[in-house]
Amino acid sequence: MNRWRPMLANGAVITVVSLLLWLWAAGQTRETSTVEALVRFLPADAERSIVTPADAIPVSVELQGSRHELERATDRLSGKTLALRTGRPEVPASAGVHTIDITAALNRSEEFNSVGVAAISSVPASMSIEIMETVTVDAKVVPMLPGAQLNGTPIVSPETVKVTLPKALLPGLGADASIEAFLPAAQTNTLETGRRHLIDVPLRVPEALAERSQLVRFASDRAKVIFTLQSRSSSTVLRLVPVQLAGPPLDLEGYRITLDPGSEFLRDVAVTGPAATILALEDGRLKALAFVHLTADDLARRTTRKRIEMWMLPPGVSVQRIGDSGDLSPEVSLTVAERRETPG
Repeated sequence: MNRWRPMLANGAVITVVSLLLWLWAAGQTRETSTVEALVRFLPADAERSIVTPADAIPVSVELQGSRHELERATDRLSGKTLALRTGRPEVPASAGVHTIDITAALNRSEEFNSVGVAAISSVPASMSIEIMETVTVDAKVVPMLPGAQLNGTPIVSPETVKVTLPKALLPGLGADASIEAFLPAAQTNTLETGRRHLIDVPLRVPEALAERSQLVRFASDRAKVIFTLQSRSSSTVLRLVPVQLAGPPLDLEGYRITLDPGSEFLRDVAVTGPAATILALEDGRLKALAFVHLTADDLARRTTRKRIEMWMLPPGVSVQRIGDSGDLSPEVSLTVAERRETPG
């Protein structure tokens, strides 16, 4: 029995060594797996440049490494946002449009270096980015309170704010660089008139830059606006506004003038003005009229079409839109006939 003991011990050692060698070899075998992550491009110096697209982009990356490395990489990278900064390998820093090889850029990134795997392909394989040089300016803050009639001039604090934006967009701030402290009418309509108000108002870019506002940064995104609300404005749509005729009375006496069917009214006229006045228009206590002005030449030519050129509106009320068109001076059709004396 004693002579079998060394043989059994040797066999056990060989088995353990073989198992360890197998486990080590399995761990070193190069395998592949796929990980889903996000890629975001960031400027090396956020004060001097900006990169678009600014949002993180989903990517599917095929990885290669040992089984243990792949397990660790999947755990650390799956669903994560991987930052690729400009000025690093494979990602230029110069202004302009660049096509980036995603696989090559990821392989040179800090995240991949730390997990020890290699990216061998990605979907998408490449991506176009634009790097824009930025500039920082002091922009005047202009209070914008549509729908509010103020007593005096509003005060805004701070009066200026540092704005960082692509140099190419600078003209959008205007000749005298400015941004807006915008308080919507829906909010001013909740405020008491005759009182002084202090409201914390969000800042926004002028309309010319509205579509690219995501590229503009404010040092502070709010301002305090102090104002006294005198009255509030409101808007409504008047379904029918009568059309009237106007002109030199002596000339009009010699003609019989009629508006053709369909031209007696303007339909769906959008108006704005003091809230109390708009309410009076809505309930019929006040009226709005549109006028066609006929000259002596119009009458002599027996004109058949003429534009609306005059309005009779309550004080402070203005026309914003007529129907679905942007024409605030639509044509109406009419018939002009010479008035004949009736035999006595």
